[in-house]
Amino acid sequence: MQNLKWIPIFILLAMKSYAASNSAVLPKGIWHPSIRYGIVSEVSNQFDNTGSLQSIGRLNQAFDGQSLEKQVASFSNLTKLLKETYPNSRYAEQLYVGALEFEAQAAVQYTAPVLAYGASKRLTLAAGVPIVSLKGSVSARQTGVNNTRAIRNQISSDSIHEISPELNDGLTSLENANLVSEYERILVERGYIVPRSVNRTVVGDVQLAGVYQYWENARWTFSEQTILNLPTGPEDNPDDFLDIPIFHQTYLKFDFKQDYRLTSVWSVGTIVGYTWKLPDTALKRVPKDEDDVLPEADRKERVSRNLGDIISVGGTTNYWIFKPINLAAGYDYSYKTADTYSGSRGYNYSLLSRNSESDWHRVFGTLTYSTVDLYFTHQAAIPFIVSYTYSDIIQGTNIDRQLNHELSLKMFF
Repeated sequence: MQNLKWIPIFILLAMKSYAASNSAVLPKGIWHPSIRYGIVSEVSNQFDNTGSLQSIGRLNQAFDGQSLEKQVASFSNLTKLLKETYPNSRYAEQLYVGALEFEAQAAVQYTAPVLAYGASKRLTLAAGVPIVSLKGSVSARQTGVNNTRAIRNQISSDSIHEISPELNDGLTSLENANLVSEYERILVERGYIVPRSVNRTVVGDVQLAGVYQYWENARWTFSEQTILNLPTGPEDNPDDFLDIPIFHQTYLKFDFKQDYRLTSVWSVGTIVGYTWKLPDTALKRVPKDEDDVLPEADRKERVSRNLGDIISVGGTTNYWIFKPINLAAGYDYSYKTADTYSGSRGYNYSLLSRNSESDWHRVFGTLTYSTVDLYFTHQAAIPFIVSYTYSDIIQGTNIDRQLNHELSLKMFF
């Protein structure tokens, strides 16, 4: 059930070119406030470790004899008793109570105000912080046919002895089992918040950025962007499946961008990035084994963690339809190494790292309207940029699909 954690968006406050020019930085002394607003969908769908896109149904759990014995303590004695009483039968293996199926809806919105300043003709500095809202709901229902009564009848017809009172009580309890109630009872018993609905807004991690343009001529522009992410946002709550677990991290992100102007209206570019995650600590529930999907409250521990670093490569192209309007499109590929955890209690901390190595392919397109050049020729009263960006993770492993629509407004003074 830990997979029920939403991972709504990997937010980066990356600064973009401020105008349809070859420059990657602001002119010296210019202030550049901007605000980005986005909506992210498809976050409850996930590319699994084989690259297949899975819906929330990936969390569904069928309860047969084997899973009952491993996961539901109140029924595990019954399956063991069946095996001991009738060792030459397959009654325990044939048991089927039904399935627990989940449905979920989630809507993620974010607003990211950013303030940038041209510190010199080659260096721009910026700071920003995302404000993220998550609205969602989760429901569980029991499906399938409970065959406990059929198993009881089969035992009665096969056996020359009456069913023992202990076994009879266990079968009666299992026949009347409500999987949803049992699932919620176990959550409460183990100290979890039962996931039903969420309507939450949080202020995320503060990001500080710098863009340094180290080379420029008539055709080429080379620049490097560094982002420092500070752990000012909320920590992940190991008791809450519907919190926003992407903040409270410290990392440095380095992007090296190369742009080449093919013609006066068309340019292409490449970008290479590396995100270095700094070690920190986090409160986690450490599973007992691979089948422990709901670790108990006494397994909570503040562990040391090192979240995996990320390598990204990509390319873009920009075309100016005419002076104020620009179309851009691009693709990037990212690979994230596995997380590592350690603690002081001697647990198997590698279980926290399962399926944390990931990669993804993302496509994006941007439509931009800019009055910057028009302002300099006295054809516009104020300089501003409005843009719409569409992006989508189209393939990957161990990554949530994130379909993103974003509007941004950029001003200059």
